[in-house]
Amino acid sequence: MSLRTFILTNPTILEPLLLFSTHVLTIPDSRSTTTITKVLRTIVPYFAALSSADNPTNSAIREYIATSILKAAITSLNNGYFADLQKDLASLIATIWVAYGCVTHFGAVHAPPTHPDESAAGSGPVSGTPAYDRPPLSHAPRDIILSLPGMTVERVDAVAAALTATGGVAGNVRQQRALVLDLLDGLRGVRVSELGKIRGLERGVEKSRLQERYMRVTGQPGHGEGAGEEGGGGQEGMEGVEGKVGEEDDGLDLVGVGELLG
Repeated sequence: MSLRTFILTNPTILEPLLLFSTHVLTIPDSRSTTTITKVLRTIVPYFAALSSADNPTNSAIREYIATSILKAAITSLNNGYFADLQKDLASLIATIWVAYGCVTHFGAVHAPPTHPDESAAGSGPVSGTPAYDRPPLSHAPRDIILSLPGMTVERVDAVAAALTATGGVAGNVRQQRALVLDLLDGLRGVRVSELGKIRGLERGVEKSRLQERYMRVTGQPGHGEGAGEEGGGGQEGMEGVEGKVGEEDDGLDLVGVGELLG
C-alpha cells in the first residue's frame, strides 16, 4: 500500500488534512494556494471511482469536498488577491463539479473468454458490463452554484451538460476550466491595480462634474482682460465671484474638492 492510498483510506488522517486544505485555499498566500489546488485536484477523483461510490465514509468525505472545499474555492475566485490564480481555482471547481455533480459515462467492460474456443469471432455472446451513465453522486455542486448571484437553472444546467461532454474527470481540462470561468465571470475578483484604475476613472468623472459646476458659477474663463473689465476690475471681479458663490443655493461640492486635494 502506497502512502497516498494509506492517507486517503484512513479517515483519522484525511479529515484534518481536508480541513486544513479548506483553510489554505483562502489564505492570502499565492504559493500555498497554488500547491493545495493541485493536491486537491488529485484527491477529488479518488472518491468518484466505482470502488468508493457506495462506501459511507467516502460518501461523507465527498459531500465535504462538494460543499466546504467548493465554497472556499469560489470565495478565493471572488477575491482580487487571487486574480492570478483564477485558472487554478477554476480547474479545481470544474474537477469537483465534473466528478461529483455531473453524469458520468462508463464504457462497456467485456469479460475475457473462459475457454480458448470462445476467443474466435462469433463464438457466442460476450459477457461483461454494458455501457451506462451514472447519475451525479452529489447535488451539492449544482445547488451551491445556483445560489450564486446571477445564476439561472438554464445556464447552470447547460454548463453541466457541456462539462459532461468534455470527457469527465479525465477529459479536456482546459475546456472545463474555460466553461467555469465563463459561467462565473461576474464573480471573479479584480486585481488591486485594476481597482486603482477604476477608482481613477471614477475620480476623473467627479473632477469633470466639479469643473463644470465651477464654470457654471464663475462663467467661461479665458476672456483675459475683458472679463476683468466687465467685472469692474480684478478685485471687484473676484468680489463678484465670491458673491455669486455665496448666493448659489447648492454651492460647490466641497466633498469633491476634499477628495481632489486629498
